[in-house]
Amino acid sequence: MRKIRIKNKTVIKRKKEKKSGKEWLILVVVFCFIVLGVKFYEFMDRGVILNSINIRCDKGIDGDTLSDIIGVKPGANMYKVNIKKISRALSVSSRINRAYVRRNFLDGKIEIDMEERKPLMRISDGDFRNCIDVDENGTVIGKTKNLSGDVPFVTVAGSDYPVLPGDEGKTNGAILKAIELLKTAKSEGIPLNWISELNLSDADDYVFLMDGGIEFHLGSDELQNKLKRLNRIINEIKEKGVVVEYVDLRFGDEAYLKPIKTKVSYGRKNNG
Repeated sequence: MRKIRIKNKTVIKRKKEKKSGKEWLILVVVFCFIVLGVKFYEFMDRGVILNSINIRCDKGIDGDTLSDIIGVKPGANMYKVNIKKISRALSVSSRINRAYVRRNFLDGKIEIDMEERKPLMRISDGDFRNCIDVDENGTVIGKTKNLSGDVPFVTVAGSDYPVLPGDEGKTNGAILKAIELLKTAKSEGIPLNWISELNLSDADDYVFLMDGGIEFHLGSDELQNKLKRLNRIINEIKEKGVVVEYVDLRFGDEAYLKPIKTKVSYGRKNNG
């Protein structure tokens, strides 16, 4: 005997109505999301207008150079400003050590805090009109724009003259030697503003020209011990009022001095 299934038309109708109600709810939700998406896109497209770019640094970099690096001008949409891209572009510059970039939506500003590279020395091949700044890590910063200040000059042979940023090549041995000598001199108590020039053009005789005009010939070995003696001798010269042209420390424990009759002064004023 076959089973007879009895269909309840009322139940089927309710199921269809329930299913139809869910479909309408889904459509309404999707429509709302589309509307919200369009409104959000319009808001983002209008965004917040950039009123200004606030840069805090030592002002060693001119404004035109910074504008070219940043690549953003007032009037732009702040939401579309890529601060990571700006930070990377600033970090690539040889004159900038670190850069921190952030948005200030309340004031409509992009705020940039920059830490510039500080030159430890100015490299010359003998022509002081054409010098290159180098920091304590050996990074070639660029051509010197201001010759004043307390940064020692370092004269090297023409073949050791550094390449500029963007060119091929790395910090050479002469520059590394200059960094080593200047850091050692500082650690031995010799103020860098006393050093007018470090001459490395002769690989067998490194010469410190002190700000008072005294030349110290160190040779090329036992340099740390000789720098200790240099500091001691120059302090004795100051205390006793002795006026000398040069001091030769190349011959063992003896120090040979050549006296002169001109007045000696020590320490440069920082005009930079």
